[in-house]
Amino acid sequence: MGWNRHVCTANFKSKKKKDAWMSFTKCIHAWLYSFSRPGYCLSAEEYEISKHLLISCLTSEHALKMAGGNKILVSKAVDFVRKYVFPYEQYYLFHLRQKIFHLDVMCSSPHEGLHNGMKTCAAAVNGCMKLDTAAAAMSAQDDTKVSELDLKVGHDFSNRDKSSWSTSPTAPFLLSYAEGLVLYSYKKAKWYKVRRIGPTTFQVVFVGKGCDPAFVQRYINGWGDCVNFAESDQDADIDSSESDNDDIFEKRCMPLFSRVYTVDLNGTCSTCDCFLFLRAGYFCPHMVACANEVCRSCGTNFDGFKLDSVSIRWRTDFMYYGYSVPDSSEEEDLVKIFHHLAHKDVKGPKFEVDIPSCMPIQERIEPLPALKRIKNYPQNAILELFKNFDTKFDSLLSTTHVPSSSQQLDEALQDDILLLESIDMLRGSGGSVFEKMLDDAHAEMSTSLHEVDAAIAGASSYRASLYPLFNELTDNLKKVNDPELAREVETEFRSLIDRCQKRILEKTLTSGNGDGDPLPTSPTYQSGNKRPFVSVVGSTSDGQGRVLASRNSQW
Repeated sequence: MGWNRHVCTANFKSKKKKDAWMSFTKCIHAWLYSFSRPGYCLSAEEYEISKHLLISCLTSEHALKMAGGNKILVSKAVDFVRKYVFPYEQYYLFHLRQKIFHLDVMCSSPHEGLHNGMKTCAAAVNGCMKLDTAAAAMSAQDDTKVSELDLKVGHDFSNRDKSSWSTSPTAPFLLSYAEGLVLYSYKKAKWYKVRRIGPTTFQVVFVGKGCDPAFVQRYINGWGDCVNFAESDQDADIDSSESDNDDIFEKRCMPLFSRVYTVDLNGTCSTCDCFLFLRAGYFCPHMVACANEVCRSCGTNFDGFKLDSVSIRWRTDFMYYGYSVPDSSEEEDLVKIFHHLAHKDVKGPKFEVDIPSCMPIQERIEPLPALKRIKNYPQNAILELFKNFDTKFDSLLSTTHVPSSSQQLDEALQDDILLLESIDMLRGSGGSVFEKMLDDAHAEMSTSLHEVDAAIAGASSYRASLYPLFNELTDNLKKVNDPELAREVETEFRSLIDRCQKRILEKTLTSGNGDGDPLPTSPTYQSGNKRPFVSVVGSTSDGQGRVLASRNSQW
Protein backbone atom coordinates (compact mmCIF):
# COMPACT_ATOMS: atom_id res chain seq x y z
CA MET A 1 0.00 0.00 0.00
CA GLY A 2 2.84 2.42 0.77
CA TRP A 3 4.43 1.75 -2.62
CA ASN A 4 1.12 2.38 -4.42
CA ARG A 5 0.62 5.60 -2.49
CA HIS A 6 4.08 7.11 -2.93
CA VAL A 7 5.20 5.48 -6.19
CA CYS A 8 2.04 5.56 -8.25
CA THR A 9 2.00 3.76 -11.59
CA ALA A 10 2.44 6.20 -14.44
CA ASN A 11 0.07 6.33 -17.39
CA PHE A 12 2.08 4.28 -19.84
CA LYS A 13 1.20 4.62 -23.49
CA SER A 14 1.44 0.90 -24.17
CA LYS A 15 0.56 -2.19 -22.16
CA LYS A 16 4.00 -3.63 -22.88
CA LYS A 17 5.73 -0.78 -21.05
CA LYS A 18 3.32 -1.02 -18.12
CA ASP A 19 3.89 -4.78 -17.81
CA ALA A 20 7.65 -4.20 -17.89
CA TRP A 21 7.43 -1.69 -15.03
CA MET A 22 5.11 -3.94 -12.99
CA SER A 23 7.50 -6.86 -13.44
CA PHE A 24 10.40 -4.69 -12.31
CA THR A 25 8.31 -3.53 -9.33
CA LYS A 26 7.73 -7.15 -8.24
CA CYS A 27 11.48 -7.74 -8.32
CA ILE A 28 12.08 -4.67 -6.13
CA HIS A 29 9.37 -5.80 -3.68
CA ALA A 30 10.97 -9.25 -3.43
CA TRP A 31 14.34 -7.56 -2.91
CA LEU A 32 12.96 -5.47 -0.05
CA TYR A 33 11.30 -8.50 1.57
CA SER A 34 14.57 -10.43 1.33
CA PHE A 35 15.97 -8.19 4.08
CA SER A 36 13.52 -9.78 6.54
CA ARG A 37 13.51 -13.36 5.24
CA PRO A 38 15.87 -16.21 6.17
CA GLY A 39 18.48 -17.31 3.67
CA TYR A 40 19.28 -13.93 2.06
CA CYS A 41 21.06 -11.45 4.35
CA LEU A 42 22.38 -13.31 7.38
CA SER A 43 24.89 -10.68 8.51
CA ALA A 44 25.29 -6.92 8.58
CA GLU A 45 27.94 -7.12 5.84
CA GLU A 46 25.62 -9.00 3.49
CA TYR A 47 22.81 -6.56 4.20
CA GLU A 48 24.95 -3.52 3.43
CA ILE A 49 26.03 -5.08 0.12
CA SER A 50 22.45 -5.96 -0.82
CA LYS A 51 21.29 -2.46 0.08
CA HIS A 52 24.03 -0.89 -2.00
CA LEU A 53 23.08 -3.07 -4.97
CA LEU A 54 19.40 -2.16 -4.53
CA ILE A 55 20.07 1.57 -4.81
CA SER A 56 22.45 0.96 -7.69
CA CYS A 57 19.74 -1.04 -9.44
CA LEU A 58 17.11 1.66 -8.91
CA THR A 59 19.45 4.31 -10.31
CA SER A 60 20.69 2.23 -13.24
CA GLU A 61 19.86 2.47 -16.91
CA HIS A 62 17.92 -0.78 -16.62
CA ALA A 63 15.48 0.79 -14.11
CA LEU A 64 15.06 3.81 -16.37
CA LYS A 65 14.37 1.49 -19.29
CA MET A 66 11.76 -0.47 -17.30
CA ALA A 67 10.09 2.83 -16.35
CA GLY A 68 9.78 3.79 -20.01
CA GLY A 69 12.26 6.65 -19.63
CA ASN A 70 10.20 8.26 -16.84
CA LYS A 71 12.87 9.71 -14.52
CA ILE A 72 10.27 11.05 -12.08
CA LEU A 73 8.87 7.55 -11.52
CA VAL A 74 12.32 6.14 -10.79
CA SER A 75 13.14 9.06 -8.48
CA LYS A 76 9.93 8.40 -6.54
CA ALA A 77 10.94 4.77 -6.13
CA VAL A 78 14.35 5.76 -4.77
CA ASP A 79 12.73 8.34 -2.50
CA PHE A 80 10.29 5.74 -1.15
CA VAL A 81 13.08 3.31 -0.27
CA ARG A 82 15.09 6.03 1.48
CA LYS A 83 12.22 7.55 3.45
CA TYR A 84 9.94 4.62 4.24
CA VAL A 85 12.17 1.51 4.27
CA PHE A 86 15.72 2.24 5.39
CA PRO A 87 14.80 4.39 8.45
CA TYR A 88 13.00 1.36 10.00
CA GLU A 89 15.79 -1.19 9.66
CA GLN A 90 15.74 -2.12 13.33
CA TYR A 91 12.20 -3.46 12.95
CA TYR A 92 12.56 -5.78 9.96
CA LEU A 93 16.19 -6.89 9.51
CA PHE A 94 16.46 -10.65 9.78
CA HIS A 95 20.08 -10.81 10.94
CA LEU A 96 19.16 -8.76 14.03
CA ARG A 97 16.60 -11.33 15.22
CA GLN A 98 17.93 -14.63 13.87
CA LYS A 99 18.87 -15.70 17.40
CA ILE A 100 15.40 -14.90 18.80
CA PHE A 101 12.58 -17.45 18.83
CA HIS A 102 10.10 -16.09 16.28
CA LEU A 103 9.27 -19.09 14.01
CA ASP A 104 10.66 -17.28 10.93
CA VAL A 105 7.73 -14.88 10.90
CA MET A 106 8.75 -11.85 8.88
CA CYS A 107 7.56 -8.28 9.42
CA SER A 108 3.89 -7.69 10.21
CA SER A 109 2.37 -10.22 7.82
CA PRO A 110 0.60 -12.15 10.63
CA HIS A 111 -0.96 -8.92 11.87
CA GLU A 112 -2.04 -7.99 8.35
CA GLY A 113 -3.64 -11.40 7.90
CA LEU A 114 -5.34 -11.09 11.28
CA HIS A 115 -6.76 -7.68 10.44
CA ASN A 116 -7.95 -8.88 7.04
CA GLY A 117 -9.62 -11.89 8.65
CA MET A 118 -11.36 -9.70 11.22
CA LYS A 119 -12.89 -7.60 8.44
CA THR A 120 -13.84 -10.34 5.95
CA CYS A 121 -14.81 -13.40 8.02
CA ALA A 122 -18.38 -14.50 8.79
CA ALA A 123 -18.41 -12.46 12.02
CA ALA A 124 -16.72 -9.42 10.50
CA VAL A 125 -16.02 -6.19 12.37
CA ASN A 126 -17.27 -3.15 10.44
CA GLY A 127 -16.41 0.48 10.93
CA CYS A 128 -20.06 1.44 11.51
CA MET A 129 -20.47 -0.90 14.48
CA LYS A 130 -20.86 0.32 18.03
CA LEU A 131 -18.22 -0.55 20.56
CA ASP A 132 -20.19 -3.34 22.24
CA THR A 133 -21.20 -4.87 18.88
CA ALA A 134 -17.61 -4.84 17.62
CA ALA A 135 -16.39 -6.40 20.88
CA ALA A 136 -18.99 -9.16 20.58
CA ALA A 137 -17.91 -9.87 16.98
CA MET A 138 -14.24 -10.06 18.02
CA SER A 139 -15.15 -12.44 20.86
CA ALA A 140 -16.99 -14.65 18.38
CA GLN A 141 -13.91 -14.69 16.17
CA ASP A 142 -11.73 -15.68 19.13
CA ASP A 143 -14.05 -18.55 20.00
CA THR A 144 -14.05 -19.73 16.38
CA LYS A 145 -10.25 -19.69 16.17
CA VAL A 146 -9.83 -21.49 19.48
CA SER A 147 -12.30 -24.17 18.39
CA GLU A 148 -10.41 -24.62 15.12
CA LEU A 149 -7.06 -25.05 16.90
CA ASP A 150 -8.59 -27.41 19.46
CA LEU A 151 -9.95 -29.53 16.63
CA LYS A 152 -6.54 -29.78 14.94
CA VAL A 153 -4.67 -30.53 18.18
CA GLY A 154 -7.30 -33.03 19.21
CA HIS A 155 -7.01 -34.81 15.89
CA ASP A 156 -3.22 -35.10 16.25
CA PHE A 157 -3.61 -36.24 19.87
CA SER A 158 -6.04 -39.04 19.02
CA ASN A 159 -4.43 -40.04 15.69
CA ARG A 160 -0.71 -40.37 16.33
CA ASP A 161 0.00 -42.79 13.52
CA LYS A 162 1.97 -40.98 10.80
CA SER A 163 3.69 -44.03 9.38
CA SER A 164 2.10 -43.48 5.97
CA TRP A 165 4.25 -40.40 5.37
CA SER A 166 6.91 -40.28 8.13
CA THR A 167 9.12 -42.90 9.76
CA SER A 168 11.21 -40.61 11.97
CA PRO A 169 11.45 -41.32 15.73
CA THR A 170 9.55 -38.11 16.54
CA ALA A 171 6.52 -38.79 14.28
CA PRO A 172 4.12 -40.15 16.98
CA PHE A 173 4.88 -37.31 19.40
CA LEU A 174 4.95 -34.14 17.28
CA LEU A 175 2.20 -32.13 15.67
CA SER A 176 1.63 -32.83 11.99
CA TYR A 177 2.90 -29.38 11.05
CA ALA A 178 6.06 -29.80 13.14
CA GLU A 179 6.71 -33.25 11.72
CA GLY A 180 6.48 -31.78 8.24
CA LEU A 181 9.17 -29.23 9.12
CA VAL A 182 11.40 -31.97 10.53
CA LEU A 183 10.96 -34.10 7.40
CA TYR A 184 12.00 -31.17 5.23
CA SER A 185 15.26 -30.89 7.18
CA TYR A 186 15.90 -34.61 6.63
CA LYS A 187 15.23 -34.36 2.89
CA LYS A 188 17.27 -31.18 2.41
CA ALA A 189 20.34 -32.70 4.11
CA LYS A 190 21.32 -34.53 0.90
CA TRP A 191 22.11 -31.16 -0.72
CA TYR A 192 25.07 -30.50 1.64
CA LYS A 193 28.67 -31.72 1.85
CA VAL A 194 30.56 -32.03 5.14
CA ARG A 195 34.20 -31.77 6.18
CA ARG A 196 35.43 -32.41 9.74
CA ILE A 197 37.62 -29.67 11.25
CA GLY A 198 37.60 -30.66 14.95
CA PRO A 199 36.67 -33.43 17.40
CA THR A 200 32.98 -32.49 17.14
CA THR A 201 33.12 -29.58 14.69
CA PHE A 202 32.23 -29.64 10.99
CA GLN A 203 32.04 -27.26 8.06
CA VAL A 204 29.02 -27.67 5.77
CA VAL A 205 28.55 -26.24 2.26
CA PHE A 206 25.59 -26.32 -0.11
CA VAL A 207 26.04 -28.39 -3.32
CA GLY A 208 22.49 -28.33 -4.67
CA LYS A 209 21.08 -26.58 -7.70
CA GLY A 210 22.39 -23.05 -8.08
CA CYS A 211 25.55 -23.50 -6.02
CA ASP A 212 28.89 -21.96 -6.95
CA PRO A 213 31.23 -24.83 -7.98
CA ALA A 214 34.36 -22.79 -7.32
CA PHE A 215 33.17 -22.03 -3.78
CA VAL A 216 32.34 -25.70 -3.10
CA GLN A 217 35.72 -26.91 -4.42
CA ARG A 218 37.41 -24.56 -1.98
CA TYR A 219 36.10 -26.68 0.91
CA ILE A 220 35.43 -30.12 -0.59
CA ASN A 221 38.45 -31.73 -2.27
CA GLY A 222 37.72 -33.53 -5.53
CA TRP A 223 34.19 -32.22 -5.80
CA GLY A 224 33.04 -31.04 -9.21
CA ASP A 225 31.95 -33.96 -11.40
CA CYS A 226 28.33 -34.01 -10.32
CA VAL A 227 24.91 -33.29 -11.79
CA ASN A 228 24.67 -29.77 -10.42
CA PHE A 229 27.98 -28.63 -11.87
CA ALA A 230 26.62 -28.25 -15.39
CA GLU A 231 23.57 -26.40 -14.10
CA SER A 232 25.70 -23.95 -12.15
CA ASP A 233 28.52 -23.60 -14.68
CA GLN A 234 26.67 -20.90 -16.60
CA ASP A 235 26.31 -18.73 -13.50
CA ALA A 236 29.89 -19.31 -12.41
CA ASP A 237 31.33 -18.41 -15.83
CA ILE A 238 29.00 -15.48 -16.32
CA ASP A 239 31.83 -12.99 -16.81
CA SER A 240 32.68 -14.37 -20.25
CA SER A 241 29.07 -14.38 -21.49
CA GLU A 242 28.38 -10.68 -20.90
CA SER A 243 29.91 -7.70 -22.65
CA ASP A 244 31.05 -4.55 -20.94
CA ASN A 245 28.03 -2.65 -22.27
CA ASP A 246 25.45 -4.98 -20.70
CA ASP A 247 23.64 -3.78 -17.59
CA ILE A 248 24.37 -6.18 -14.72
CA PHE A 249 20.85 -5.69 -13.33
CA GLU A 250 19.13 -6.72 -16.56
CA LYS A 251 19.33 -10.47 -15.90
CA ARG A 252 19.34 -10.69 -12.11
CA CYS A 253 17.80 -9.15 -9.02
CA MET A 254 18.74 -9.54 -5.36
CA PRO A 255 22.23 -10.91 -4.56
CA LEU A 256 22.60 -14.54 -3.46
CA PHE A 257 25.52 -15.52 -1.24
CA SER A 258 27.44 -18.77 -0.97
CA ARG A 259 27.97 -19.74 2.67
CA VAL A 260 29.82 -22.24 4.80
CA TYR A 261 28.11 -23.28 8.05
CA THR A 262 29.94 -24.41 11.18
CA VAL A 263 28.23 -27.22 13.15
CA ASP A 264 29.18 -28.48 16.59
CA LEU A 265 27.66 -31.97 16.92
CA ASN A 266 27.68 -33.37 20.45
CA GLY A 267 25.54 -35.28 22.92
CA THR A 268 24.55 -32.34 25.12
CA CYS A 269 23.64 -29.36 22.92
CA SER A 270 24.48 -29.30 19.22
CA THR A 271 24.76 -25.88 17.58
CA CYS A 272 24.89 -24.41 14.07
CA ASP A 273 25.59 -20.84 13.03
CA CYS A 274 22.42 -20.76 10.92
CA PHE A 275 20.58 -20.50 14.30
CA LEU A 276 17.49 -22.35 13.05
CA PHE A 277 16.97 -24.10 16.37
CA LEU A 278 17.09 -20.82 18.29
CA ARG A 279 14.43 -19.15 16.16
CA ALA A 280 12.20 -22.14 15.23
CA GLY A 281 12.80 -24.89 17.80
CA TYR A 282 13.90 -27.80 15.55
CA PHE A 283 17.17 -29.01 14.03
CA CYS A 284 18.53 -27.73 10.72
CA PRO A 285 19.55 -29.77 7.63
CA HIS A 286 23.21 -28.91 8.31
CA MET A 287 23.09 -30.93 11.54
CA VAL A 288 21.34 -33.79 9.75
CA ALA A 289 24.02 -33.77 7.03
CA CYS A 290 26.76 -34.03 9.68
CA ALA A 291 24.92 -36.83 11.48
CA ASN A 292 24.46 -38.72 8.21
CA GLU A 293 28.18 -38.42 7.44
CA VAL A 294 29.18 -39.64 10.91
CA CYS A 295 26.86 -42.65 10.73
CA ARG A 296 28.06 -43.42 7.21
CA SER A 297 31.64 -43.49 8.52
CA CYS A 298 30.49 -45.91 11.22
CA GLY A 299 28.85 -48.15 8.62
CA THR A 300 25.30 -47.51 9.83
CA ASN A 301 22.34 -45.34 8.84
CA PHE A 302 21.17 -42.34 10.81
CA ASP A 303 17.60 -42.98 12.01
CA GLY A 304 16.99 -39.42 13.12
CA PHE A 305 17.11 -37.21 16.18
CA LYS A 306 15.06 -38.21 19.20
CA LEU A 307 12.21 -36.34 20.84
CA ASP A 308 14.48 -34.44 23.25
CA SER A 309 16.06 -32.70 20.22
CA VAL A 310 12.90 -30.70 19.42
CA SER A 311 11.38 -27.80 21.34
CA ILE A 312 8.52 -28.73 23.63
CA ARG A 313 6.14 -26.33 21.96
CA TRP A 314 5.97 -28.72 18.96
CA ARG A 315 4.83 -31.71 21.06
CA THR A 316 1.26 -32.86 20.75
CA ASP A 317 0.84 -33.52 24.49
CA PHE A 318 2.01 -30.03 25.38
CA MET A 319 -0.42 -28.36 22.98
CA TYR A 320 -3.25 -30.61 24.18
CA TYR A 321 -2.76 -30.30 27.94
CA GLY A 322 -0.79 -27.07 28.30
CA TYR A 323 -3.60 -24.72 27.26
CA SER A 324 -6.66 -26.58 28.56
CA VAL A 325 -8.48 -26.50 31.87
CA PRO A 326 -7.52 -29.64 33.83
CA ASP A 327 -10.39 -31.94 34.82
CA SER A 328 -8.52 -33.88 37.49
CA SER A 329 -5.58 -33.59 39.81
CA GLU A 330 -3.49 -35.81 37.52
CA GLU A 331 -4.07 -33.48 34.57
CA GLU A 332 -3.35 -30.47 36.78
CA ASP A 333 0.02 -31.99 37.74
CA LEU A 334 0.69 -32.73 34.07
CA VAL A 335 -0.02 -29.11 33.14
CA LYS A 336 2.42 -27.91 35.79
CA ILE A 337 5.10 -30.23 34.44
CA PHE A 338 4.60 -28.97 30.91
CA HIS A 339 4.76 -25.35 32.03
CA HIS A 340 7.97 -26.09 33.90
CA LEU A 341 9.46 -27.70 30.79
CA ALA A 342 8.37 -24.74 28.68
CA HIS A 343 10.42 -22.40 30.89
CA LYS A 344 13.39 -24.80 30.76
CA ASP A 345 13.24 -25.83 27.13
CA VAL A 346 15.99 -27.71 25.33
CA LYS A 347 18.77 -25.52 23.95
CA GLY A 348 19.75 -27.72 21.02
CA PRO A 349 19.60 -31.23 19.52
CA LYS A 350 21.47 -34.13 21.12
CA PHE A 351 23.60 -36.46 18.99
CA GLU A 352 24.54 -39.50 21.04
CA VAL A 353 26.67 -41.36 18.47
CA ASP A 354 30.43 -41.35 19.03
CA ILE A 355 32.31 -39.80 16.13
CA PRO A 356 34.79 -42.41 14.80
CA SER A 357 38.48 -41.70 14.49
CA CYS A 358 38.43 -42.83 10.85
CA MET A 359 36.95 -39.47 9.92
CA PRO A 360 40.02 -37.29 9.27
CA ILE A 361 40.24 -33.87 10.93
CA GLN A 362 41.17 -31.31 8.30
CA GLU A 363 42.43 -27.78 8.64
CA ARG A 364 39.79 -25.14 9.15
CA ILE A 365 39.26 -22.86 6.13
CA GLU A 366 38.29 -19.32 7.06
CA PRO A 367 35.14 -17.94 5.36
CA LEU A 368 35.52 -15.47 2.52
CA PRO A 369 34.23 -11.90 2.85
CA ALA A 370 30.66 -11.42 1.68
CA LEU A 371 31.72 -9.42 -1.38
CA LYS A 372 33.54 -12.46 -2.79
CA ARG A 373 30.68 -14.86 -2.02
CA ILE A 374 28.07 -13.32 -4.37
CA LYS A 375 27.25 -16.10 -6.80
CA ASN A 376 24.69 -14.57 -9.20
CA TYR A 377 26.64 -11.46 -10.24
CA PRO A 378 29.81 -11.29 -12.36
CA GLN A 379 32.80 -10.81 -10.09
CA ASN A 380 34.50 -8.16 -12.22
CA ALA A 381 31.34 -6.01 -12.27
CA ILE A 382 30.94 -6.40 -8.51
CA LEU A 383 34.52 -5.33 -7.85
CA GLU A 384 34.09 -2.32 -10.12
CA LEU A 385 30.81 -1.34 -8.46
CA PHE A 386 32.22 -1.73 -4.93
CA LYS A 387 35.70 -0.34 -5.47
CA ASN A 388 35.00 2.48 -2.98
CA PHE A 389 32.78 0.40 -0.70
CA ASP A 390 33.72 0.54 2.99
CA THR A 391 31.08 -1.97 4.30
CA LYS A 392 28.98 0.92 5.66
CA PHE A 393 26.69 2.17 2.92
CA ASP A 394 24.93 5.52 3.27
CA SER A 395 21.92 5.45 0.96
CA LEU A 396 21.49 9.23 1.21
CA LEU A 397 24.75 9.80 -0.67
CA SER A 398 24.04 7.57 -3.66
CA THR A 399 23.62 8.81 -7.22
CA THR A 400 20.13 9.54 -8.54
CA HIS A 401 18.72 10.42 -11.95
CA VAL A 402 18.62 14.16 -11.25
CA PRO A 403 22.01 14.82 -12.95
CA SER A 404 22.18 13.59 -16.51
CA SER A 405 25.62 12.10 -15.95
CA SER A 406 27.94 11.20 -13.11
CA GLN A 407 30.40 13.83 -14.39
CA GLN A 408 27.87 16.61 -13.73
CA LEU A 409 27.32 15.26 -10.22
CA ASP A 410 31.07 15.28 -9.57
CA GLU A 411 31.30 18.84 -10.88
CA ALA A 412 28.44 19.94 -8.61
CA LEU A 413 30.08 18.33 -5.60
CA GLN A 414 33.38 19.99 -6.53
CA ASP A 415 31.66 23.39 -6.75
CA ASP A 416 30.24 22.87 -3.26
CA ILE A 417 33.70 22.02 -1.94
CA LEU A 418 35.19 25.16 -3.54
CA LEU A 419 32.38 27.27 -2.10
CA LEU A 420 33.02 25.94 1.41
CA GLU A 421 36.73 26.59 1.04
CA SER A 422 36.02 30.18 -0.08
CA ILE A 423 33.74 30.76 2.89
CA ASP A 424 36.36 29.43 5.29
CA MET A 425 38.95 31.74 3.69
CA LEU A 426 36.67 34.78 4.04
CA ARG A 427 35.94 33.88 7.66
CA GLY A 428 39.62 33.75 8.45
CA SER A 429 40.40 37.05 6.74
CA GLY A 430 38.53 38.98 9.44
CA GLY A 431 37.63 41.76 7.00
CA SER A 432 34.28 43.27 6.19
CA VAL A 433 33.86 41.35 2.91
CA PHE A 434 32.36 38.32 4.59
CA GLU A 435 30.05 40.46 6.71
CA LYS A 436 28.86 42.28 3.60
CA MET A 437 28.14 38.93 1.91
CA LEU A 438 26.05 37.84 4.90
CA ASP A 439 24.14 41.14 4.89
CA ASP A 440 23.38 40.83 1.17
CA ALA A 441 22.22 37.25 1.60
CA HIS A 442 20.03 38.25 4.54
CA ALA A 443 18.49 41.07 2.51
CA GLU A 444 17.65 38.67 -0.31
CA MET A 445 16.16 35.97 1.92
CA SER A 446 14.41 38.18 4.46
CA THR A 447 10.60 38.28 4.50
CA SER A 448 10.29 41.43 6.59
CA LEU A 449 8.44 44.30 4.85
CA HIS A 450 10.96 46.79 6.23
CA GLU A 451 13.63 45.16 4.06
CA VAL A 452 11.55 44.60 0.89
CA ASP A 453 11.35 47.17 -1.88
CA ALA A 454 7.86 48.65 -1.98
CA ALA A 455 7.83 48.52 -5.77
CA ILE A 456 8.12 44.71 -5.81
CA ALA A 457 6.10 43.94 -2.65
CA GLY A 458 2.86 42.33 -3.84
CA ALA A 459 0.00 40.65 -2.04
CA SER A 460 1.99 37.44 -1.64
CA SER A 461 4.84 39.34 0.05
CA TYR A 462 2.44 41.05 2.44
CA ARG A 463 0.75 37.78 3.33
CA ALA A 464 4.05 35.90 3.75
CA SER A 465 5.39 38.61 6.04
CA LEU A 466 2.33 39.37 8.18
CA TYR A 467 0.74 35.96 8.58
CA PRO A 468 3.56 34.55 10.79
CA LEU A 469 3.42 37.72 12.89
CA PHE A 470 -0.34 37.32 13.32
CA ASN A 471 0.09 33.72 14.45
CA GLU A 472 2.81 34.70 16.88
CA LEU A 473 0.63 37.52 18.24
CA THR A 474 -2.39 35.29 18.85
CA ASP A 475 -0.23 32.62 20.50
CA ASN A 476 1.25 35.21 22.85
CA LEU A 477 -2.21 36.58 23.65
CA LYS A 478 -3.30 33.08 24.58
CA LYS A 479 -0.32 32.71 26.90
CA VAL A 480 -0.85 36.14 28.50
CA ASN A 481 -4.65 35.69 28.76
CA ASP A 482 -5.25 39.44 29.22
CA PRO A 483 -8.65 40.58 27.82
CA GLU A 484 -7.70 44.28 27.98
CA LEU A 485 -4.59 43.70 25.87
CA ALA A 486 -6.65 41.66 23.40
CA ARG A 487 -9.15 44.53 23.08
CA GLU A 488 -6.28 46.95 22.37
CA VAL A 489 -5.03 44.65 19.63
CA GLU A 490 -8.53 44.42 18.18
CA THR A 491 -8.86 48.23 18.21
CA GLU A 492 -5.52 48.59 16.42
CA PHE A 493 -6.57 46.08 13.80
CA ARG A 494 -9.85 47.94 13.23
CA SER A 495 -8.01 51.23 12.92
CA LEU A 496 -5.56 49.78 10.37
CA ILE A 497 -8.38 48.20 8.34
CA ASP A 498 -10.27 51.53 8.32
CA ARG A 499 -7.17 53.35 7.08
CA CYS A 500 -6.68 50.81 4.29
CA GLN A 501 -10.34 51.05 3.27
CA LYS A 502 -10.17 54.84 3.17
CA ARG A 503 -7.03 54.69 1.02
CA ILE A 504 -8.76 52.29 -1.38
CA LEU A 505 -11.84 54.53 -1.52
CA GLU A 506 -9.78 57.67 -2.18
CA LYS A 507 -7.81 55.97 -4.93
CA THR A 508 -10.99 54.62 -6.49
CA LEU A 509 -12.78 58.01 -6.46
CA THR A 510 -9.72 59.68 -7.99
CA SER A 511 -9.09 57.16 -10.79
CA GLY A 512 -12.71 56.27 -11.66
CA ASN A 513 -13.73 53.17 -13.58
CA GLY A 514 -11.83 54.00 -16.79
CA ASP A 515 -14.74 55.93 -18.46
CA GLY A 516 -14.40 59.10 -16.40
CA ASP A 517 -17.23 58.16 -14.01
CA PRO A 518 -16.46 57.61 -10.34
CA LEU A 519 -17.08 54.14 -8.98
CA PRO A 520 -20.01 53.68 -6.57
CA THR A 521 -19.31 54.11 -2.91
CA SER A 522 -18.50 50.98 -0.96
CA PRO A 523 -21.53 49.83 1.02
CA THR A 524 -19.35 49.65 4.08
CA TYR A 525 -19.12 53.43 4.21
CA GLN A 526 -22.69 54.23 3.23
CA SER A 527 -24.70 56.00 5.87
CA GLY A 528 -26.45 53.75 8.29
CA ASN A 529 -24.30 50.70 7.49
CA LYS A 530 -21.85 49.21 9.90
CA ARG A 531 -19.13 46.69 9.20
CA PRO A 532 -20.07 43.39 10.88
CA PHE A 533 -17.01 43.00 13.11
CA VAL A 534 -16.80 40.02 15.45
CA SER A 535 -14.87 40.69 18.63
CA VAL A 536 -12.02 38.32 19.42
CA VAL A 537 -12.87 38.52 23.13
CA GLY A 538 -16.63 38.81 22.88
CA SER A 539 -17.18 35.50 24.63
CA THR A 540 -15.03 33.39 26.90
CA SER A 541 -14.06 29.91 25.68
CA ASP A 542 -13.32 27.19 28.21
CA GLY A 543 -12.39 24.59 25.61
CA GLN A 544 -9.07 23.61 24.12
CA GLY A 545 -6.89 25.78 21.96
CA ARG A 546 -6.55 25.91 18.22
CA VAL A 547 -7.39 22.64 16.41
CA LEU A 548 -5.66 21.97 13.10
CA ALA A 549 -7.43 20.08 10.36
CA SER A 550 -5.86 16.96 8.88
CA ARG A 551 -5.22 16.34 5.20
CA ASN A 552 -8.59 14.72 4.65
CA SER A 553 -10.41 17.64 6.37
CA GLN A 554 -11.49 15.56 9.37
CA TRP A 555 -11.21 17.00 12.85
